[in-house]
Amino acid sequence: MNTDKPARDGTEAEHYAPSEAPKIVVPQKEPAQYPNTSKPKEDQAPAEAHQQIVRPAIPTPCSGHNPLPVVWNWVRKDTSSTDWLIVLLTAVIAGTSYLQWREIRAGSTDTHTLAQAADAQAKKMGNMSDAAEKIRKAAEGMVTQEQRIADNAQKALDVSNKQSKAALDESIALSRLDQRAWVTVKTATLTKAPTIGEPVLVTLEIINSGKTPALNATIGGSVISRSIISEKDFQDATIYKPVSVMVIGPSTVVTIFLDTSDAVRQQEQIDALGKKNTIYASGFLQYDDIFGKQHRTKFRFKLLPEDYARHMTTLAAAERGNDAN
Repeated sequence: MNTDKPARDGTEAEHYAPSEAPKIVVPQKEPAQYPNTSKPKEDQAPAEAHQQIVRPAIPTPCSGHNPLPVVWNWVRKDTSSTDWLIVLLTAVIAGTSYLQWREIRAGSTDTHTLAQAADAQAKKMGNMSDAAEKIRKAAEGMVTQEQRIADNAQKALDVSNKQSKAALDESIALSRLDQRAWVTVKTATLTKAPTIGEPVLVTLEIINSGKTPALNATIGGSVISRSIISEKDFQDATIYKPVSVMVIGPSTVVTIFLDTSDAVRQQEQIDALGKKNTIYASGFLQYDDIFGKQHRTKFRFKLLPEDYARHMTTLAAAERGNDAN
């Protein structure tokens, strides 16, 4: 029983061995002819009307046979060594390209990993740098704050020292003020009635009302009689010549006598004392206290003509010319 299928053209297909496969002639179309504008060559032969390429027909394996040897024989007979070399080179190039691609991809992955690691390291270093900068600024701030605290403490200490010193100085000054010597003129009295041929004499009572002695006490002064007086009359140094130098103890009264520089020569001078001339006793007291500080007291007393006419002898303090420190 014939199981072969009919051929496409209605004829029965014949079976051939692979080595006996018939050749098939495939007609090839004539290539298209285009007008040639260039000058035709005289020796150019006309193209053949038909060209035939003879290729071996692909054998059809018989039923029950292994098709691989048939295909291999056909490929071996139909493929030239040049084609095989091209295929081999193409495969080598493809494999090399693949390996290079894998290497490039692996390298790019490694490069990307290195770049990420470098970026992470850079960020870490940046964070460390920022942290170091913050620490530096914090340290500077602490130093500044400590310096400010030290300055404030120094200022407070200076203020406290000044206040303490001021308080101590004030306490010392108050103590010295309380303990120092105070020398003044207690009273000024006309010693006796003026007499012709004698100077007018005034008695002064000097008292130290302080708690400590007055050292190097120097007393100077004079007595004058004027109907019209001016400050220039008391600025003459001759009337303030020193008359005594002594130590005056606390609560001690010392008597000193002052007189006019000239004696009374005429009665008219005596009469003027009861009518128009005023008697003045003025001078100074200069002394040191026990703390080494020098003090000076100025005094001025007067006896008016009307008081003298009533036989009064006590001189009163003048409106000006009295001072003490």
